[in-house]
Amino acid sequence: MFSRGLHELIEIFVRAWVVIGLDPNESDEIGER
Repeated sequence: MFSRGLHELIEIFVRAWVVIGLDPNESDEIGER
């Protein structure tokens, strides 16, 4: 359960990171995926 929730938090954090645009290089890789 905990690991599952942690995974969700990480996913949300990554999405927020991309939306904020703190790291355009990372967003490019995620965009390709």
